[in-house]
Amino acid sequence: MFDQTSADETGDKGSADPDLQFYYETLIEADYNNCHSDDTFESLKDRARFSKEARSLLRDWMKVAAQRAQASDIATKKQKQD
Repeated sequence: MFDQTSADETGDKGSADPDLQFYYETLIEADYNNCHSDDTFESLKDRARFSKEARSLLRDWMKVAAQRAQASDIATKKQKQD
């Protein structure tokens, strides 16, 4: 259901399913904020519009979100089978 290829890995708003992007962001926002005490996930998203470095960092975090979503989807399917 959720896979890495469907993630908006560029951070460009509007180029991906907004519901999926929101879901991915909820999976990583708190962790990003904890890892970067001097920054926020919202600031990263804003900077990603014009900064290649920020776009790359956001893309990496969105890959983590896609992997988490996929793992969650697999776990849910496994629970339903049991």
